Amino acid sequence: MVIGDAMWELLSHGRKYPMNRLALSSHVVIIERAGFEVVFVKPIEKENNFKGQLPKVPNVVFTESALVTSGALIQAIKK
Repeated sequence: MVIGDAMWELLSHGRKYPMNRLALSSHVVIIERAGFEVVFVKPIEKENNFKGQLPKVPNVVFTESALVTSGALIQAIKK
């Protein structure tokens, strides 16, 4: 099953900003492409309450690790 736009709207609880739907690995790639060297990544994990359901994000493959990562501390330095 895929988590569609209506479900994401429900999950956002009325936030005025969009919920981040990219995997941690995507953020690391974006940071590196911006000219930074990632020196440390500490994922914050939570229980996956949506087992068997995948986020609907074009061109992004979610690993099991990505599905339980709710945030992260990323340290990077400018190259």
